[in-house]
Amino acid sequence: MKYFFIKLLLLTSLFGNCQASLDYEEKPIYVGLGLGMDFGGIGGKLELMLLDYVGFFGGVGYNFNGVGINTGILFKALPKKKVTPYFFGMYGYTGVVVIQNASEYNLTDYGVSLGGGIEIKTRNLNAWQIGLILPFRSQMFENHYQELKDNPDISLPGELSPIGFSIGFKIMM
Repeated sequence: MKYFFIKLLLLTSLFGNCQASLDYEEKPIYVGLGLGMDFGGIGGKLELMLLDYVGFFGGVGYNFNGVGINTGILFKALPKKKVTPYFFGMYGYTGVVVIQNASEYNLTDYGVSLGGGIEIKTRNLNAWQIGLILPFRSQMFENHYQELKDNPDISLPGELSPIGFSIGFKIMM
C-alpha cells in the first residue's frame, strides 16, 4: 500500500510537469512592436487581458498612407500555456492604396476584420505573436482598387491580398 502512494505522488508530479502551465499574474498587460493591421501597420500594440480568456487590444502605427489605428476584442484559448492559440475581432483600417506621385488616388479603408494565430511565450513570459487577418473591405474600396487596375496610367504591384499577416513581439508589463 505504501508503494501505491509513492507511485501516485510520482504520477501526479509527472502529469503536472507535462502540462507546462506558466505562472503569471491573473490579468497580464502586454506592450509590443510589430507588423500587421493589429499593430496599426508598422507600429505598436497594447493588450489588456480582463479575464483569463478574454481581453482588449489597440494598435497604432504607420500604414503607408498615414496613421493606422485598430482596436478589438481578443480570445485566448489556452492563456497560461507556452503556445497559446488566439482569435480576435477588430475594427480599424482594413486596406490601403498608395500611388506614388498621385496622392489623389490614395485611400485607406476602415471596417471589421477577424483573425487568429499563435502566441509563443518566452521564459520571462514575453511573447512572440504570429497571425493571419481576414479583413472585410468596403465595396467602395474594392471598386476604387478595380478602377486603379483598369487605369493604364497607373501601375499596381499586384492583386489585393484577401488576407493579412501579422508578426510581433510583446513584453509583459
